[in-house]
Amino acid sequence: MGTPVRHFLDLSDFSSEQLQAILRAGNEIKARRRTPAAAGDRLLEGKVIAMIFEQPSLRTRVSFDVGIRELGGSPMMGTGQE
Repeated sequence: MGTPVRHFLDLSDFSSEQLQAILRAGNEIKARRRTPAAAGDRLLEGKVIAMIFEQPSLRTRVSFDVGIRELGGSPMMGTGQE
């Protein structure tokens, strides 16, 4: 059985140690994607990732959209009003 899903809704939902672990994992994934053997990692293959933004944020939205697609996922965007 895998790790249970945790939704990232608010920074205060995570301890400092948990946030540091998330950032370390992200750095490891990014470093691994730079190597040719791991370039095919599709960690989000077949997953739909919902992004909900309370405020308009083009750079953040586009950054997450690109990252999700690079990892094989399908991004879906909503707003705080939906």
